[in-house]
Amino acid sequence: MTLARHAVCVVSILVMVGCSSSDDELLGSDEQAQTTSFEAVYSVPVDDPSLEAFADYPVRVAVQTLRSGRSRMHYALPRELVGATTKVDFVGPGDGARLTGRAGTASCDGPPGQDGVVCLERFAPLEVDLARVDRALVDRGASDEERAARLLVSERFGIDPIGVLRFPTRAPRRP
Repeated sequence: MTLARHAVCVVSILVMVGCSSSDDELLGSDEQAQTTSFEAVYSVPVDDPSLEAFADYPVRVAVQTLRSGRSRMHYALPRELVGATTKVDFVGPGDGARLTGRAGTASCDGPPGQDGVVCLERFAPLEVDLARVDRALVDRGASDEERAARLLVSERFGIDPIGVLRFPTRAPRRP
């Protein structure tokens, strides 16, 4: 299922649960037609299983269906990953399967029957400031163990800036 089709589903669901947003900061030009924003998870692939618990970062994502029929997705990489809030903006055909931007590319898929969209993202070289990452983690009150692990994840991300963005397209199921 395409990103644009998922966005329509998300709009219906998020309005019901009160999570829809038209945040002007996320909207961009007058080309937007419909915007939905929601909580997502950005994951950095790691080879070391001991780092897996520290490789996920919450992000707020905005998905737009533009009047031109194109799709737009944007969010900010967290300070706890790169040291500064780094805005990412991808645009592509209406199906949203392949989005591009100055920062890199996003290949997105959301198979029917699944509860979300998954985007494999490849970034152009990014500057990762490990001292600022550590400061952000200290400010957040991270433990020494978490700080050490997240610094390793950030270091790896600085060398190979790829990741996976996952976001829901359905309201959570109730038990």
